[in-house]
Amino acid sequence: MTVDRREQTSPVPLRTSPAGLETYIAGRTLVSGDGPAWTDLFVQVFSRLKVQQPFLVPAVAEPLIVWVISGQACVEERDLGGEWEANTVRVGDFFLTRSPTPYEMRWRAEGDEPSR
Repeated sequence: MTVDRREQTSPVPLRTSPAGLETYIAGRTLVSGDGPAWTDLFVQVFSRLKVQQPFLVPAVAEPLIVWVISGQACVEERDLGGEWEANTVRVGDFFLTRSPTPYEMRWRAEGDEPSR
């Protein structure tokens, strides 16, 4: 099943689950591994917008591992009311994210390859 979310349309809670997080991030879910074979791991593949305006990301207590499999982007994050911190992410990059509090995020793709 492919789900397409272009903008945040529902109110953003302070906390959510890893599965619920995608409700608040624009893009398309290409693959979701949430069947019986995935009892201890939740795997999803997403296609993201080329440009994402700032949005609120709810806190997720469980660690999330992100692996960039396509594209390159300048991703910026900040604590609420804080300074933006920028990082370039590209194919092959892994990063671990976990936040006890909501934060803001935005990005801009670099090049023509889709961000996945």
